[in-house]
Amino acid sequence: MGYVENQAFTNYQIYFAFPVYYGLLPSIILIITGLLTYRNANKLQIISQRQIFQKQLTSIMLIQILIILFSTLPYVIFTEYSIFTVTIAKSTNQRAIELMITNIVSITCYITFACPFFDFFASSTSFRKEAKILFLCRKTTPLRTNQMVSYPTTSLKNIKSTTINKK
Repeated sequence: MGYVENQAFTNYQIYFAFPVYYGLLPSIILIITGLLTYRNANKLQIISQRQIFQKQLTSIMLIQILIILFSTLPYVIFTEYSIFTVTIAKSTNQRAIELMITNIVSITCYITFACPFFDFFASSTSFRKEAKILFLCRKTTPLRTNQMVSYPTTSLKNIKSTTINKK
């Protein structure tokens, strides 16, 4: 099967889809959800609880925005560079260098998906407490409600069996 090149679609991908969907849209969604969460935090009735929550939320959001920018911006920039210089004749050495840079910036894109846990863990004391309880399999309440209680067999003899009549 032959390769069909559609110049309009290629231009759409190069100049709109890639920069917007990969570079701009994730940051905008993060900022909008962060602002909405911050607005909801202002509705908390207890002032001290609100201040603690807002402080943790602000640090989480700022770190998350920096992580996204650090991990996606180099890839977007280098991909745009590669697209604009595709028609330029390059030596084998230049192509090898560009391939190595492509691999490095591609790997940095995974930081976006790997770092939120560490961001939350470093920024939020309540998240650290919950993670500690989860990872150490500690009880959340002093009494465990799912324990089985054994009954002596002598008390079971006094229980009468009943049957349900089916109609």
